[in-house]
Amino acid sequence: MKNLFSLLFFVLFLTSVVFGYARLEDGLPQRLPAVKARLCGKEFNVMLARTEIEKAKGLMFYKYLPADQGMLFIYSKPQYMSFWMKNTIIPLDAVFFSEDLKVVDWISNMEPGYGRQNKDLPKYESNSKAQYVLELNAKTAENLNIKIGDLLDIPLFCLYSE
Repeated sequence: MKNLFSLLFFVLFLTSVVFGYARLEDGLPQRLPAVKARLCGKEFNVMLARTEIEKAKGLMFYKYLPADQGMLFIYSKPQYMSFWMKNTIIPLDAVFFSEDLKVVDWISNMEPGYGRQNKDLPKYESNSKAQYVLELNAKTAENLNIKIGDLLDIPLFCLYSE
């Protein structure tokens, strides 16, 4: 009976992984729970990407992102980050935050990668370790005049990673 349960669990797990990664290529933008956050005095509605699949899909297939929206990628510990823009239609900024939600780095105007081969996609990497990454419309970091040390104000109960 224990072996049957283990086999069933493994099959269900494998199925969820396969179907989860199939969603990456479905051509549809993902909709995730969102919360209000403030950065440099501006309020944003921020979708929360917690799981590996949610983070992998990110803002793929969005044709438009309102100026007051973004996506926060939540990790369990600080690390050097590497992003690409696979299947991303709009240019984005990425703002990197420490575990205490202070800006440690940002990348402006990451180019859309929609329609490009994986080998042709540039990698965008943080210069500092970060635990959170906020993707916003391109030029937002410049328009907000973001500086190292600026604080992201967001409800702390939202910041768990799966």
